[in-house]
Amino acid sequence: MNEMPQSLLEILQRKDRKAPALPCRDDTWLVVGVDALVIAHLQGADAEPLVEEEPWYGLQFVRWDARTAQVSIKWMDPGRPVMELTSIDEDPGYFMTALDERLTHAVVVQKQEIATNGTRVTASVRRGPNGLFSAVVADGPLDSEGSALADYLEALVRDGVGLE
Repeated sequence: MNEMPQSLLEILQRKDRKAPALPCRDDTWLVVGVDALVIAHLQGADAEPLVEEEPWYGLQFVRWDARTAQVSIKWMDPGRPVMELTSIDEDPGYFMTALDERLTHAVVVQKQEIATNGTRVTASVRRGPNGLFSAVVADGPLDSEGSALADYLEALVRDGVGLE
């Protein structure tokens, strides 16, 4: 497990100070917080780190490419670009396992299908701060048939957990 710098430990919530963390290039750290993925950009010795807390329900997936050491974070918000970071840890297994557990816990149920135009449509029910909610993500454009598929998948996952 990577030891976080003191400047980061000082501003993290107490519950996140012993969490798995991944150092990346450009003085960025990823921390598997209890309630969120913490993205900390260290600003140098005299400046306080810039910290973003991204709730687990807002992440679609996080992938690590062993060949390039790239960490890719894809958000549920389709308008938000994928975040690409380069890890300086050669074996982030512990970090990625903990991260995967948090992401898995955020998703109650998920269903995925490919629309007739080849677009992947994913509907899920997730745990949010105010209870369960549903979300639909498409990795490309949807025609009328694709939109109908998205509506169907969302209704299916919502019905599966008793959401109206």
